Amino acid sequence: VALVVIFIALFFIPAQSTVVDRKFDLVGRPDILAADWIAQHVPKDALILNNGIIYTDGTSLVGGDGGWWLPVLSRRAVVIPPQYALVIETPKQPLYSEAVNTLIHTLLVQPISSTKAKNAICGFPQPITHIYIGQRQGMVAGALPFPPEKPMLNPEQLLNDTDFNLIYQR
Repeated sequence: VALVVIFIALFFIPAQSTVVDRKFDLVGRPDILAADWIAQHVPKDALILNNGIIYTDGTSLVGGDGGWWLPVLSRRAVVIPPQYALVIETPKQPLYSEAVNTLIHTLLVQPISSTKAKNAICGFPQPITHIYIGQRQGMVAGALPFPPEKPMLNPEQLLNDTDFNLIYQR
């Protein structure tokens, strides 16, 4: 019976591989390479601002690209941790979830190069040392009925602003 099941599974693998819908992929190969680079070149105590989107409930924030997986892939902290951490777990820092919500809602409506956005980044409860824009640039919203119109972090604005320094791009 086991051999029959294995044979059937092997027979259908090629057909199933075409069913994958890439609009749901958060992490691509460039994100994995970037995470390896981050693990080797970014200090362990860094806090990385990652792209975020508002989930379907209108209040929960989730990662919008491969930056959401940096805690797993590079062992570095991100501002928007995996969703369970914001919804279920009690943060180590009091009012952290509220601070994340305030920061992300500000960055969703203010250009990253604006004074208000920079003040929000600088005023976050702990120093944000890096910004990560994943391969999908914050637009992995396949599961959302109303996907965002634009990413939270605009790479062009960051590149054109002298307050931000590019340290890795691929």
